[in-house]
Amino acid sequence: MTIMTGFRDRIASRVWIQLVTLLGATLLAASTVLLVLVIGFYYQRLSATQDNSAEMIGDLLQTALEKAMLARDIPALQGTVDALSATPTIAEIAVLDRDRRIRFTSGALPAGGILQPDQPAGQDGFARIERPVPNQPACESCHGAVVENPVNGFLVVDYAVSGIMRDTLVSAVGLVVLGGLVTLAASTVLALGLRRIVVRPVKALGMATEQMAAGDLSSRVAPDPGGNEISALGRSFNQMAENIEAGQAALTRSERMSQALIDAIPDGIRVIGPDFRILRANAAYGEQTGRPLSEIIGQPCYASSHGRDEPCPYTLVTCPVAEMRKTARHLTFRDVHLNPDGVQIPVEVSAAPMEDCVVEAIRNLDEQARISQAQRLSEIGLLATGVAHEIHNPLSSMELALDRITRDLAQGRDDKAQEYFPLIRGEIAKCLEITDNLMRLGGPAEEGQQLVDLRRAVTGVTGLLSFEAERRGVSVAIDISDELRVLIAEADLLMAISNLALNAIHAMPGGGVLTLSGRRSEARILLEVCDTGVGIPAQDINDIFMPFWSRRADETTGRGLGLAITRAIVDRANARISVESAPGQGSRFTISFPDPDAAS
Repeated sequence: MTIMTGFRDRIASRVWIQLVTLLGATLLAASTVLLVLVIGFYYQRLSATQDNSAEMIGDLLQTALEKAMLARDIPALQGTVDALSATPTIAEIAVLDRDRRIRFTSGALPAGGILQPDQPAGQDGFARIERPVPNQPACESCHGAVVENPVNGFLVVDYAVSGIMRDTLVSAVGLVVLGGLVTLAASTVLALGLRRIVVRPVKALGMATEQMAAGDLSSRVAPDPGGNEISALGRSFNQMAENIEAGQAALTRSERMSQALIDAIPDGIRVIGPDFRILRANAAYGEQTGRPLSEIIGQPCYASSHGRDEPCPYTLVTCPVAEMRKTARHLTFRDVHLNPDGVQIPVEVSAAPMEDCVVEAIRNLDEQARISQAQRLSEIGLLATGVAHEIHNPLSSMELALDRITRDLAQGRDDKAQEYFPLIRGEIAKCLEITDNLMRLGGPAEEGQQLVDLRRAVTGVTGLLSFEAERRGVSVAIDISDELRVLIAEADLLMAISNLALNAIHAMPGGGVLTLSGRRSEARILLEVCDTGVGIPAQDINDIFMPFWSRRADETTGRGLGLAITRAIVDRANARISVESAPGQGSRFTISFPDPDAAS
């Protein structure tokens, strides 16, 4: 648990670091782009301002030059040049004649020299502007006609540009510092907000998910009064956890019920896998072997019942596992098992396939004195196979669904996990319906009578026998209206219907149609069980209700008590039973009950 907690904390810290890193990187990138744009704009503005200043100086110098020339005041012009050149951003000011000879200079350029048009500024970090001085009518007396001499000379100004970059860099450093502080403050505030709003709730949800994946279905997320998506996710998780817990509880109850169901069967029941190991057993089988079920489950079947160290020789004895590998059919045979004292006891084994397993119902033949209750469960092997088959599929579906839910929760796909709950509820309902029908059928004979819905009783029995009917190629049809009721002990009615339906199935070894119909006729309720089987010879009609008389068309072994007990049940209910049959034309058994809803 400590390792899981440390791993979870590392994951949460990693998410926290990723969020903060992503946030800081985003703010840094945005600040960098903004800084570059601001610096570029600021540099352009400074350059434009410096250029404008130089142009203004040029304009001022040109005005002073024109006035000085008109007034013939050369010293004033030189003084203007010297005064303007004292400006910190001005390195040199010069006045050239039209031949580009230097007439006036602030000192850096030699007077009388020639300044070429493309000659750069004399100092690094300075730029040079040059502008012509146009000839005017007032100047024609000295410089000639304007047409002939349009330009009197040139003004040259060298101004500093290195200060622009310095100022720009200083401003950039200031912006970087300010932007860093703003970014740090924004990152801190946003990081704390993300930790409160996102990281902590997600961490709590992850912890709850891991606990649930580890099997703790009581794990929940603390309620968050917020209304954001993460809060809604937490509430959905809690609801899903409650549904899973309820589904798991229902599944556990269903498994306990199924175990209780087979434990209630007086015959020993065991489910054997393809590797000869016992996968499931009931309490009766534990009593037969004299060991608790915890020691029986997982043990080889040949060691449990025969005391052997290796599988039984299937060429000498009947081995259900080996037989089911060759043909998937119901099998009944006699065998000898060892009791808790190591004494051999004769048993009758009814085996049937279920998926890749074998279900065995083992009856101790030394206990045949309990004939009535023994016959009530004489076909329990078939019923156990049908019930096990019908319950196995829902349980498998629920197991797969819960496994998928666990994986989806571990991956954070909560919405996907919720899609499996309707499936689990439906499969649980199937298990409950099947086990309820079988418990009513397997109950002891009842003295008290009650009003029983005939259609419901027939549907319950045929549902239990559906696997056996399908295996033998028999289709079942029910034609009973909903309002028909009979006064009888419910367990007795279910037993009578089960005996007649099983006899009909055995009478159709090649498949056929089993029809159960009910109708009201002259203050009587008639229940008819019809088959399209081999029929009963005329000489046997009078013997079929005799105890221990048995003639099964499918050559399986019967004890001949089914119809005898059915007639006893009918007699207790003040009803009558009759049969119509002919070889090759099937049989029709009719039970006539008094109609409890008819007028007295």
